[in-house]
Amino acid sequence: MPKKPSYKEIEQRVNELEKETVDRKWVEERSTTIIQTTLDGFWINDIKGQILDVNDSYCLMTGYTREELLAMSIPDLEEVEKPKETAKHIKKIIKQGYDRFESRHRRKDGKIIEVEVSVKYLDVGGGQMVAFVRDITERKKAEDALEKSEEKYRDMFENVSDFLYFHDLEGNFTETNLVMKEDYGFTENDIANKNIKDFIPERYRHLFKGYIKRMKEKGKDEGLMAIMIKDGCERIIEYRNSLVYDSKGPIGVRGVARDITERIQAKREIKESEEKFKSLSENSPDIICTLGTDGSLTYVNPAWEKILGHKRQEVIGKYFVDFTSREAARGYVRMFKRIRDEKKTIRNVSGTLIHRDGSTRLFILSGAPNLNSKEKVTGTVGLLKDITEQNRLQTQLLQAKKMEAIGTLAGGVAHDLNNILSGLVSYPELL
Repeated sequence: MPKKPSYKEIEQRVNELEKETVDRKWVEERSTTIIQTTLDGFWINDIKGQILDVNDSYCLMTGYTREELLAMSIPDLEEVEKPKETAKHIKKIIKQGYDRFESRHRRKDGKIIEVEVSVKYLDVGGGQMVAFVRDITERKKAEDALEKSEEKYRDMFENVSDFLYFHDLEGNFTETNLVMKEDYGFTENDIANKNIKDFIPERYRHLFKGYIKRMKEKGKDEGLMAIMIKDGCERIIEYRNSLVYDSKGPIGVRGVARDITERIQAKREIKESEEKFKSLSENSPDIICTLGTDGSLTYVNPAWEKILGHKRQEVIGKYFVDFTSREAARGYVRMFKRIRDEKKTIRNVSGTLIHRDGSTRLFILSGAPNLNSKEKVTGTVGLLKDITEQNRLQTQLLQAKKMEAIGTLAGGVAHDLNNILSGLVSYPELL
């Protein structure tokens, strides 16, 4: 027969039960307080999806009152899943005991909110599910905006005509759009795990250390660099780079570069053309000059001084018509205006210029518009051939021919007269 507990033991047991009751009540009150004050929504539903309990945060989140929500089930709020899909989802949660997923819920005002749901199945009261619901609408908007921004900049990164790249402080590429340059012939495999030095011609690779040193010391660098494309040809790029930092210091380099090979080649060709023009012009026996659109002289070759006597430094900046007569000036103005406005080339026009000593020189002139790279007229190029002496000789020759013709005519008349007179002399009796 079991021993009856003493009064003291009974009192002790009662005290323990009272303490457990108080502790349980405190835990329940604390849990209720936490659930009601949390910023996340909270509900309890049964295995059919009927809402059994809900906190104030979810009421505020959806715009429904507590009473309205307790009369609703999950399909009344769910925007993504259809009722059959929700029932299937509930069975899945019962089977695995837990799930975490994203969805969309309908507010009372018809607006849709993005939510993240964490739910746990409890095998109590015929089966219940405790769910915490977080409104992630703003986060999703930010993610969508970020994704769109990334897509936009990725599109720019891959399609911009310039090179964009990142490399570490050892020169290893971490990202680049170099493969997008189809005329360079590179593939993803060609670029993968490559270092900048792999693309620099051997004779220039020793300069790489100096480049990295400048980057570390100044935080940026810019200049020209020769690179080799896949077929072995060299290209010239103009680059501008800057350091990339994290909380610990510099971690790499970002940069942009532009292929200027054609520009360099064009400059070289222009320089060669200018040197060729200068060589021809400086040694030409004829006057070669250039004029601005206003008719002022911007260049004359040495033949100007040799033929007209004016020193070159005295001529530059003056107007072409300053060296002509008033009558001739009007013709030159019309000619230069036509060259400038109509982009016409004028050939073999005669005109005069005044020598330093006041005498007049006669020229055959040709003029053409001077065009820039945009086909805009920037002035006129003129070629003047001095024909003063030639004209004088032609005049003398013409005069000599005239005198010769007069002499021939006079001789003929004298011969005819002589024939008449000889008859009279032979027959004096006729007189």
